[in-house]
Amino acid sequence: MSSRSVAQRGRQTPRLEHVPKASSSAGDECIELAAAFGLHLDPWQQYVVRGALGERADGRWQAFEVGLIVPRQNGKGAIIEALELFWLFVCDEDRLILHSAHEFKTAREAFLRIRGLIEASAEYAPMVRQFYSSTGGECGIELHDGKRLRFVARSTGAGRGFSPDKLVLDEAYNLPDSAIDAQLPSVGARPNPQVWYTSSPGDWMLAPCDVLARVRRRGISGDDDTLAFFEWSVPYDDQGVIAGDPSDPKLWAIANPSLGIRKTLERIGNFFGSMSLAGFCREELGVGNWPVLVGGNTIFGEGVWPDRATDTEPGRSCAIGVAVSIDRLWTSIGDVSNMGTKPHLGAVVRGRGTDWVVAECKRIQDEHKIPVVVDGKGPAESLIEALRAADVDVTVSTTDDYLSACADLYDRVQADEVEHGNYDDLNEAVAVATWRTVGERRAWGRKGGDVSMLEAVTLALWGASQNADYDPLQSIF
Repeated sequence: MSSRSVAQRGRQTPRLEHVPKASSSAGDECIELAAAFGLHLDPWQQYVVRGALGERADGRWQAFEVGLIVPRQNGKGAIIEALELFWLFVCDEDRLILHSAHEFKTAREAFLRIRGLIEASAEYAPMVRQFYSSTGGECGIELHDGKRLRFVARSTGAGRGFSPDKLVLDEAYNLPDSAIDAQLPSVGARPNPQVWYTSSPGDWMLAPCDVLARVRRRGISGDDDTLAFFEWSVPYDDQGVIAGDPSDPKLWAIANPSLGIRKTLERIGNFFGSMSLAGFCREELGVGNWPVLVGGNTIFGEGVWPDRATDTEPGRSCAIGVAVSIDRLWTSIGDVSNMGTKPHLGAVVRGRGTDWVVAECKRIQDEHKIPVVVDGKGPAESLIEALRAADVDVTVSTTDDYLSACADLYDRVQADEVEHGNYDDLNEAVAVATWRTVGERRAWGRKGGDVSMLEAVTLALWGASQNADYDPLQSIF
């Protein structure tokens, strides 16, 4: 820690950025207005505002979307406040500004901050017709000329029925696809819209961040000149491994632009000593745990899973696995059959809920005389008693069994010792799957979708290998 004195000021430009070329910028006008409200932006905040508010020759924003990722407590909220004041009091065409957050209390806190700025202004406060606030619905500001700034919590219905000119999606580390699907089309008919994604780094294991991950990927590629993107973070790879020592204040300065302004080395050092390493890297160094997006590499590596597909008809089914999604919206039944040379993974059926599962497992077992395998510590555990009550012979895996099963399937896929029939339900599960850590081992996790079919075939493969009575697979295990 002796090097702590070498870095006293945070880096004012982002490590990762894409700023599309523009004819001019309204950034200075926004910055000057904020100062008139007593909101003086730091150099890095001004940098973002100038880059994001670039204009085309026709006066429209160059960037339809803007992504800003920066560690917590650096001051991204001040950027949002400056923008919303600018849109509300200067941009005549902006009749409705919609600010959403993942929780209403977060949205309401943003409302209270900007309300305080306006109420303190003798020049602009008289332009407000009303401030309104509820305890759990929405807050807002309405001007005498009818312009509005609304603060809401995100939901699948938030934004429907409204046509905002500007859309702020704060705390976008928790922004599910359902919310963006509801809100983004709302700006489609506006003459000069802009959508902002502001956030600290995402972690798919803590909250759905696929939307932010897609914005980030586009920003890093630099191919989209309708997107402005800014990220303060230390260098790190796709596995979240940073290039350097996380205790080095030089790295702290790279990720925290407000270091020496409102954050101190001493306080960040306190955090380093008290937080978990993963938490510190995420919250203070900007290291995200991003999902592998559909269309990119899967957990098995680029091209590996498609290479294991076959169009040969499967043989006799030897075991079925039953898995329920973590949100209990889906249940999958997968099987493994004997092809004579390799186990063949199959997607038997995937359906909504769980009320149909016992009857279907009973039918399959009665017809094929094969084991029904359930993870005794997974979401399907609640079905075990009902299955047994229906005289279904259930093989229950322990946590250790399931972890071994995941490792076994992964190894077999890598070694080309298993095949699948290119089933949509199974392919989609593989596409959204990732690893989650269980102690010192790993199991399948999800990146925002349903991985129950992958879990089901994993259990089926393990179950077949455990049951000597079911001889068809014995020669290949």
